[in-house]
Amino acid sequence: MRILLDNCVPRPFQKFIVGHEVDTAYKRGWASLANGELLRAAALAGFDVLITVDQNLKYQQNLSDLPLSVVMVRSVRIDMDHLSKCGIHLDAALHLIEQAAEQQRRIMVVIGREGVEGD
Repeated sequence: MRILLDNCVPRPFQKFIVGHEVDTAYKRGWASLANGELLRAAALAGFDVLITVDQNLKYQQNLSDLPLSVVMVRSVRIDMDHLSKCGIHLDAALHLIEQAAEQQRRIMVVIGREGVEGD
């Protein structure tokens, strides 16, 4: 899968993404795009998944109409000490997204310290 890291996700989080193509919103020149614009740009560019730590995304976007799947990382702080406790669950989240994609569905999956929760 092609995965895009949102600007708010530290680049070292990429180490938890194995076997997929990863890029960052910053490297693509999308640092100033708002959530809806970023989702649309990522989908148009062929990305399958956006990984974000933006907890407000699910309130700002119509989740039934997502242009691509989203992994929301729920963490107390946005630093690698805290994010690494969530990152260990990323493979399970991506597996759920792959299953949904087989059915032509896009989903939001939330990961936290305790594991994976689908939205």
